[in-house]
Amino acid sequence: MRSGELSCAIGALIVSNLMGQVPPRSVVGTVTDFKVDSMELVVKPDRGEATFVRFGPETEVVRVAPGELDLAKAGPAKLTDISLGDRVLVSFVAGMTEARRVVVISAADIAKRDEAERLDWRKRGVSGVVVSKNGSEVILEARSTEGARMITVTMTERTVYRRYTPDSVKFADARPSTIDEIRKGDQIQARGEKSADGLRLTAQEVVSGTFLTRMGPITAVNADAREITIRDVATKQPLTVRLTEDSKLKKLPDFLAIIGGKAHGEHSDGRPPELSQMLERLAPARFEDLNVGGSVIVSSTQGASSAAVTAIMLLANADFLIQMMHPEAAGQAGPHTGIDAGAFRARHAGMFGPGGLSLPSILP
Repeated sequence: MRSGELSCAIGALIVSNLMGQVPPRSVVGTVTDFKVDSMELVVKPDRGEATFVRFGPETEVVRVAPGELDLAKAGPAKLTDISLGDRVLVSFVAGMTEARRVVVISAADIAKRDEAERLDWRKRGVSGVVVSKNGSEVILEARSTEGARMITVTMTERTVYRRYTPDSVKFADARPSTIDEIRKGDQIQARGEKSADGLRLTAQEVVSGTFLTRMGPITAVNADAREITIRDVATKQPLTVRLTEDSKLKKLPDFLAIIGGKAHGEHSDGRPPELSQMLERLAPARFEDLNVGGSVIVSSTQGASSAAVTAIMLLANADFLIQMMHPEAAGQAGPHTGIDAGAFRARHAGMFGPGGLSLPSILP
């Protein structure tokens, strides 16, 4: 599972939990610049404009580890230890124009923690689409190039649940939830004690959500708003796709090479990679790569409006795959390939569910 891009969001949650232990006037955000001449830090809050924070001889600087909620465990630091990208909580007191205290969470420490988390989710985790739920057991369908596997996830009284909200993009923003909210068709990522064959898991953590996969050609690009409009191949209607700094943009090469199996490696137990891992290996794309006429595939939560979504993942250069997957293309040849779309779908049916392609969307 991926988590490197979420370090800032996770840092914000940690710092927010510290806020009850410091004076109420405070600024939480990311260090974006230093003004040495004026003795200032520039801090960009998660929402709002950048703030100039003055510091002086009485400013106390302490450093805490990611995940630490107790300031008693903070260690002393210096202003010169603060780096661009660090998360900070700056607090003030009446009568002082300079900051009274700067609590620092190092961006490097957050990145290390996130990488360890990502590896642990991959090692001890399973993912898939909910097929059924019976009491404390959920059956998932996980798909790879060779077909579907059914995985049984067992919940206990100690299982922690979180869920993506409508129009949410970030794993870190998933809210507390319960097993009652999990329903058929949801995507689930679960971490816990896994059986040797990977077909059973006793869950310590579960993240769920209801997600959509939409696809179609780009008909308009709004660079200022970081939005594109596509013509949804399923509804034939325009769909506005919002892209945030947390949206994952990937670029598809030749799709046949992607789903070639061994060309992209296997698990240590010899199993072919699942779709989420194959997508993780794709080259990144940029907003500037998105042009009118090109086709994209977008995953998102089920948002408040049916006419607009906020992308969790967007795959650019998707013309070939969309033609192969689009129902109207069945039995037709792909552009300049001579490939029969119906034969393509039958050959690679292991990658697709009954409703067609469904991109993994829970990507911590």
